[in-house]
Amino acid sequence: MKTLQSIRSRLAWLVHAYKALFRHYHRQLVPLFEIILEHDDLVMDVGAHAGQFTKIFSRLVPNGRVLAIEPSAYQLSILRLMLFFTRTGQVDVIDKGIGRQQGTAILQTPLKKSGVFRYGLSHIHTASVEPSVDTVKSEQIVVTTIDALSAQYAVDSKLSLIKADIEGYEYEMLCGATSSVDSYKPSFMLEISDQRNEILQFLSDRGYVVFDLLNYGGKRREALRLYQVPEPSDSTARNILAVHRSRQRCIERIGAAFCSITA
Repeated sequence: MKTLQSIRSRLAWLVHAYKALFRHYHRQLVPLFEIILEHDDLVMDVGAHAGQFTKIFSRLVPNGRVLAIEPSAYQLSILRLMLFFTRTGQVDVIDKGIGRQQGTAILQTPLKKSGVFRYGLSHIHTASVEPSVDTVKSEQIVVTTIDALSAQYAVDSKLSLIKADIEGYEYEMLCGATSSVDSYKPSFMLEISDQRNEILQFLSDRGYVVFDLLNYGGKRREALRLYQVPEPSDSTARNILAVHRSRQRCIERIGAAFCSITA
């Protein structure tokens, strides 16, 4: 049985590595990122996974830098392989989790009954999370903050965009980004799966305009549609874009290119 599980795990890793190397997802978002980003910006890809977003960002900021932030040992093995073979430039891999303060945490990755990782579902274990009914692989990770990374990397490049898909830990990330938000007012691309009210209140208090992504899907090809909500608290989408109101020209360009009149 263990031999069979080992074979399945290795085959699954090869499939995931193949997709990281040769598939290109999230193409819907490229025209949007072209409006938000300049060639010398700093982008933080929080929850970089296998690097699909990292590949896009590195092409859009050739004179800037991308931080591919991923704490999972399994996903790091694929991310680093992809970066090596694709010769993706201007990328620093940060093998840490992101939270409200620096320290350590337990990262849990669910396993299927076959023993194969449920890819992309790694999450930081907290006392508020219900115990999983699935078998999980746990690993201790180092946790840092957006503010700590900004202090180190946002010296020669402006922090322009933070993309985060970290399975319910997005609010914790924001709590560790207050100085960066005050200094750089970066845009945020977030997948919200927990603490929605807290996230939207954080963005509202700091002067952000929120767009709901209406038809986004990683493998979709149709033109992206957004809806600019009247107030951040009116947002209902799982995936959102937040742009600081000081970037009025950027907001206008996004609205003209992607926004429907109604949701």
